[in-house]
Amino acid sequence: MTDTHWLTPEQQRMWRLLLDAHAVIFRRIDEQLHTDSELGSSEYSVLVRLSEAPETTLRLNQIGTYLGWDRSRCSHLIRRMEKRGLVDKKTCAEDGRGILVSLTDLGAERLSAAAPGHADLVKSMIFSDLSSDDIETLSTFYRRIIERRDLGNRP
Repeated sequence: MTDTHWLTPEQQRMWRLLLDAHAVIFRRIDEQLHTDSELGSSEYSVLVRLSEAPETTLRLNQIGTYLGWDRSRCSHLIRRMEKRGLVDKKTCAEDGRGILVSLTDLGAERLSAAAPGHADLVKSMIFSDLSSDDIETLSTFYRRIIERRDLGNRP
């Protein structure tokens, strides 16, 4: 049995601040998105990725990877979005197994309605108190976390 390596008091404070800040940020983002466009944050994330994709289309598994979700959870989200007219879904002609998800005109309209308020909110909540050096330091920090996840390594 290995010894547990507990967080130091300083690490514990920082970790709890990170969790609390994350909750505040995403609760506020969800409120803004719902008010401006009747979208949830996951739906908004999908619409953003689709809007940036070639021909505004991605494979379902690409969306799942982006969200960090399993296929079932992602399929349920896309099914709900399709019922609301935000995306179209069809079988991939190349392999017949994959599902292609495309942005609809209504999805693009909802994204356009949400984006200005979203950008304003993110700027005011996140970037208003950060210097360029702070942004670079945090960007490096988050990039390292993502790289470890992508490599499947533990810190």
